[in-house]
Amino acid sequence: AAEHAEGAADDLWAAVSWTSVRYNWLGTRPGSRSRAQRAVGGRPQRPAAAVRASSETAMSARLAKKVHHAFKFRGMSARADAVRAVASVLQREPEPDEAMDSIIDAVQRAMERREASSSVVDLATVEQVVAELTRDEEDIAQESIRVFQTADVPKFLYNAARKTFYKVDAPAGLHCPAETNIAMWRERYQLVEQRVLRNAMFSPPVLGSSKREYFQLTPLESLLGTTGTKYVLGMLVQPEEGRYCIEDQSSRVPIDLSAASTTSGLFTECSIVLAQGELREGTFHVAMMGFPPPEKRVDSLLAMGTVDPMGLLTTPHELRKVQALEEEAEASMFVILSDVHLDNPRVFDKVQALLEGFADVVPDVIVFMGNFISAPFGHGADDRRLYAENLTRLADLIAGYPSLANGSKFVFVPGLDDPGGSVLPRAPIPAVFTKALRAQVRNVEFASNPCRLRFYSQDIVLFRHDLVSKMRRHAVVPPTDAHGTFEITEHLVRTVVDQGHLCPMAPTVQPVYWGKDHALRLYPLPQVAILADSFESYHWNYNETTVFNPGPFHEDASFVVYRPASMEAEFSRVDT
Repeated sequence: AAEHAEGAADDLWAAVSWTSVRYNWLGTRPGSRSRAQRAVGGRPQRPAAAVRASSETAMSARLAKKVHHAFKFRGMSARADAVRAVASVLQREPEPDEAMDSIIDAVQRAMERREASSSVVDLATVEQVVAELTRDEEDIAQESIRVFQTADVPKFLYNAARKTFYKVDAPAGLHCPAETNIAMWRERYQLVEQRVLRNAMFSPPVLGSSKREYFQLTPLESLLGTTGTKYVLGMLVQPEEGRYCIEDQSSRVPIDLSAASTTSGLFTECSIVLAQGELREGTFHVAMMGFPPPEKRVDSLLAMGTVDPMGLLTTPHELRKVQALEEEAEASMFVILSDVHLDNPRVFDKVQALLEGFADVVPDVIVFMGNFISAPFGHGADDRRLYAENLTRLADLIAGYPSLANGSKFVFVPGLDDPGGSVLPRAPIPAVFTKALRAQVRNVEFASNPCRLRFYSQDIVLFRHDLVSKMRRHAVVPPTDAHGTFEITEHLVRTVVDQGHLCPMAPTVQPVYWGKDHALRLYPLPQVAILADSFESYHWNYNETTVFNPGPFHEDASFVVYRPASMEAEFSRVDT
């Protein structure tokens, strides 16, 4: 768009008047005639090129004026270079009025998404919008698979007064001031609270509605002096050993869980809960406790006012087009394996057998998830050298299968025992260890933990953590359910989805970088969440979200073949 804008500007100033064109063509002064002209008594004739340039300039000027008024009618003011860029694009469109409306609509949405403090449209915004609107199917296919690191995940906040979401810039560094810690907990709570208040069970009936009953939530600061059963929403906290409280944005109240019944889930410290009970003698005695009801992805997107929080898709029309291409990609296939201990010769042989099996049927993506060593990194004197050698051996092995090395996209997600520390989110494997893989594998990406994998319109979250054992060990109450039929992995899945967070635990159990906590949030919910764990493999579908664990590859050589077009996960095993 910028190139077209510059071209239009050059045309405008090079052939802006008939006088300058005539002077340049005849080589005479304005108002004078050449000898041949005087001989025939005629006036100079404009060349065809000059006529075309003049007409194009006039058309461009009319379009620019029209574009300027159209922006002004929508309450925006466009800079001159932005207007010229739009006019340049419209000159090549068969239906310029329709194209202008589409561009201005998209610009307005872009301005609203980032809540710009100014209504002035600059050239960069126009360039971005035009580039998104002019993507064809070939462009979409080339960009069908993308990996988003922690730093690429946008951060959205909720404005309770306006009941809208707005995008903000996340802190660039890992270490932030103390107020960032306070903001992190407030943002977690607000994300859950806004969807609970929008839920039909907790929203008051509108005038004229047939709905009469709903559960009214009581703020904790309003409990004092009340009697009877109340419903509250808050976060479980433990200000001192063995003493639990429930806390919201206004107050903190001690709770008694001795007689509490619970729904399914793993209730850990710092998880957000709905509680039914009664305040007696300054303590809220809980009769029933459960997690907030989850919200479907489509409802969350509607509340956020966007079709794609990642910013790749901007219009419903573009979303439908991408979804149609996604459904047609029936041959696409991802291979996911976790806990690949490359320092174990037996595991390495299993990896070789797996690559050999897929050499003729090349997957689109092969995901290796840590841990890549059998013992935590840094406990041995030679860990640095051995870790680099193991990844180099893997690079040589992959290079031995050219169809995979050149045709598949390899993604490496570190575990908490790999080099880089144990605070979430985890940075990618350091580049000092990955030189051989980068040199020998054509398409390889070293991702953060967690990260997001995009396939057309499908969001896939990749996360490696021992969630089952850690959350079970730190549960405030034992996991139960009304029928006693839930497995521990189902409790985990419901906890993660209901909380809208990958790791809803206390910072003493699992520390998190305060300024990067938004990368762990699941709002809106993804279509797929791959929670790689050292626990045995599992697969659940809950609230239209597919959640599975491929299982530890180092134990039984288990892995998953995922087909994104049909959203089917096939659990497999290498047998040698």
